[in-house]
Amino acid sequence: LRIAMRIGDPLTAARCKLYAAISLMQRGFYKQAKFIVHSQYMFIKSQLVVDERLIKMCCGIWTKLRYEWNRKKIHKKN
Repeated sequence: LRIAMRIGDPLTAARCKLYAAISLMQRGFYKQAKFIVHSQYMFIKSQLVVDERLIKMCCGIWTKLRYEWNRKKIHKKN
């Protein structure tokens, strides 16, 4: 992330942040992961040239986040 920020590549920085969101999600920090995924999705959509690969990455992470969140809620009930 630091290298991407230093060279001024915002799309690579966004990808790094999405990988950080996956890491947070794996450790159970769902709200922080949700915030990162949502903010990066909005950032990517605001670009002049939309990177479809990053959009799909956001959607995939969002789907996994929803699955994990629901699984956590079900696990708490039992």
